[in-house]
Amino acid sequence: MSLYIHIPYCERRCLFCGCHLFISKDHHAGGPYVDRLLAEAEIIAKRVGRDHRVMQLALGGGTPNFLLIEDMQRLIDGLRAIWEFPEEGERSIEIDVRTTDNAYMDRLLDMGFNRVSFGVQDLHPDVVSRVRKHQSQELVEAIVSHLLERKIQALNFDLIYGLPGQNPERFGQTIDETIRMRPSRIALFGYAHVPWMKSHQKVLERYGLPDEKERVQLWGIAFEKFRDAGYVPIGMDHFAEPHDELAQSQRVGRLNRNFMGYTTARGLDLVGLGVSSIASVGDVYVQNRKEIPPYMDDVDAGRLPWQKALTLSTEDKMRRDLIIDLFSNFTLDAAAFEKTWNVDFWKAFAAEREKLEPLAADGLVNLGDTRIDVTPLGRFFIRNICTVFDQYLDPTTQRFSKTV
Repeated sequence: MSLYIHIPYCERRCLFCGCHLFISKDHHAGGPYVDRLLAEAEIIAKRVGRDHRVMQLALGGGTPNFLLIEDMQRLIDGLRAIWEFPEEGERSIEIDVRTTDNAYMDRLLDMGFNRVSFGVQDLHPDVVSRVRKHQSQELVEAIVSHLLERKIQALNFDLIYGLPGQNPERFGQTIDETIRMRPSRIALFGYAHVPWMKSHQKVLERYGLPDEKERVQLWGIAFEKFRDAGYVPIGMDHFAEPHDELAQSQRVGRLNRNFMGYTTARGLDLVGLGVSSIASVGDVYVQNRKEIPPYMDDVDAGRLPWQKALTLSTEDKMRRDLIIDLFSNFTLDAAAFEKTWNVDFWKAFAAEREKLEPLAADGLVNLGDTRIDVTPLGRFFIRNICTVFDQYLDPTTQRFSKTV
């Protein structure tokens, strides 16, 4: 299985942030939270069993390295006492370089972490100042250099385009410096401006946000620079070294995507621990409570701390497979799909084909009798293409961030 653990604490809030977190400078608050994470794991183990092998572990947040190192050690040791963690598995953690040091990172490596993600976002001082993420390039480079000395090559950078203060020259410099530091993976996300959901984002409007044309220009600059530097475009918003597992999975059509992003672990159950975490086990999606006190109360009472849950129908699972294939591999073998799901593909999706015709006319997708292929241009609009197959999405009543 895959195991995701949400650490919801941060010392300060960045204005672009859309994550579920709580602000605290008291790092001892992580201790009682770790107690509940381990208790929740025991509750889940009673239901899914203790014989699972955790092939992927991911700690996200918030700021996972908010935890005191002794609490982090206690968390990892406690999980290993419940489930098996094979040596060949992936163990990843998101790191805020402003609140760590080499000694902390060394302890993480000793615990078995072998992939490290950095929320870089941007490297220009004016941009990071406007979004209240006072993080210097020197800080990033120092931690990266130390990890490279420790022979850790699996490094991820998260970058964001569409932030106030970004322009082609500045963002181009950020991309150049990123390439020079040579992470093995880059996630290039468009800034999601959703002030009706995250009210603190409203502050950014006073600086002015790049418009649609400017966002596309920033994306294009990054795309060309990463491609020319030898990175392989992965899905709609990732880049990877050619030898990276993501690139290898995409080459053979086995790339997957879940709520954490692109992954190589298709078919694994995903168990989530902690506030707001999402799990996908069998035919069920669940999300934990989003506030810490009720989450802790449920766990203390021996209850699963679920806020909501959905049981998938056969139709849901069929459409999920279809959307994941398009999102991840930009192609769908309709003939193979028919054998898997025992349907006449274009008969089952006749209404969707009609909606795809204008996209085909625009050169975004090629429609054949036995397959759907997203064109190179269409990859930039893959969200728009996939929404055609989303039976629950109503764009007239639901508000989301921009797809480009």
